[in-house]
Amino acid sequence: TPSTSRAVLVVNGASRRGAAAAATAERLMRAQRWRDLEVHRLDGGAELPATLGAVVATAPDLLVVGGGDG
Repeated sequence: TPSTSRAVLVVNGASRRGAAAAATAERLMRAQRWRDLEVHRLDGGAELPATLGAVVATAPDLLVVGGGDG
Protein backbone atom coordinates (compact mmCIF):
# COMPACT_ATOMS: atom_id res chain seq x y z
CA THR A 1 0.00 0.00 0.00
CA PRO A 2 1.25 3.55 -0.59
CA SER A 3 1.43 4.42 3.10
CA THR A 4 3.95 1.66 3.74
CA SER A 5 5.83 1.62 0.42
CA ARG A 6 8.75 3.59 -0.92
CA ALA A 7 8.35 5.64 -4.08
CA VAL A 8 10.81 7.68 -6.11
CA LEU A 9 9.90 10.47 -8.53
CA VAL A 10 12.55 11.55 -11.07
CA VAL A 11 11.73 14.55 -13.26
CA ASN A 12 13.77 16.52 -15.77
CA GLY A 13 13.03 20.02 -14.54
CA ALA A 14 14.74 21.52 -17.58
CA SER A 15 12.16 20.10 -19.98
CA ARG A 16 9.44 22.39 -21.27
CA ARG A 17 6.87 21.42 -18.63
CA GLY A 18 9.08 19.43 -16.25
CA ALA A 19 9.09 21.79 -13.26
CA ALA A 20 5.30 22.17 -13.23
CA ALA A 21 4.82 18.45 -13.84
CA ALA A 22 7.14 17.60 -10.95
CA ALA A 23 5.18 19.76 -8.53
CA THR A 24 1.87 18.26 -9.68
CA ALA A 25 3.15 14.68 -9.55
CA GLU A 26 4.62 15.16 -6.09
CA ARG A 27 1.40 16.71 -4.79
CA LEU A 28 -0.70 13.87 -6.21
CA MET A 29 1.60 11.17 -4.89
CA ARG A 30 1.61 12.70 -1.40
CA ALA A 31 -2.20 12.92 -1.56
CA GLN A 32 -2.20 9.16 -2.19
CA ARG A 33 -0.21 8.79 1.05
CA TRP A 34 3.20 7.91 -0.38
CA ARG A 35 4.88 8.93 2.84
CA ASP A 36 8.29 7.59 1.91
CA LEU A 37 8.60 9.66 -1.27
CA GLU A 38 11.99 10.63 -2.65
CA VAL A 39 11.97 13.36 -5.33
CA HIS A 40 14.79 14.07 -7.79
CA ARG A 41 14.43 17.23 -9.88
CA LEU A 42 17.13 17.13 -12.53
CA ASP A 43 18.64 20.13 -14.30
CA GLY A 44 18.86 18.30 -17.61
CA GLY A 45 18.80 14.97 -19.36
CA ALA A 46 22.52 14.40 -18.89
CA GLU A 47 21.89 13.64 -15.20
CA LEU A 48 19.28 10.99 -15.98
CA PRO A 49 21.48 7.86 -16.46
CA ALA A 50 23.42 8.28 -13.21
CA THR A 51 20.34 9.26 -11.22
CA LEU A 52 18.28 6.34 -12.51
CA GLY A 53 21.15 3.93 -11.89
CA ALA A 54 21.44 5.06 -8.28
CA VAL A 55 17.67 5.00 -7.72
CA VAL A 56 17.14 1.56 -9.28
CA ALA A 57 19.92 0.18 -7.09
CA THR A 58 17.82 1.05 -4.02
CA ALA A 59 14.88 -1.04 -5.32
CA PRO A 60 11.95 1.33 -4.71
CA ASP A 61 8.44 -0.11 -4.73
CA LEU A 62 7.44 2.48 -7.33
CA LEU A 63 9.59 4.52 -9.71
CA VAL A 64 8.01 7.38 -11.69
CA VAL A 65 10.10 9.12 -14.36
CA GLY A 66 8.96 12.14 -16.35
CA GLY A 67 9.96 15.21 -18.20
CA GLY A 68 10.75 14.63 -21.82
CA ASP A 69 9.86 16.99 -24.61
CA GLY A 70 9.18 14.34 -27.16
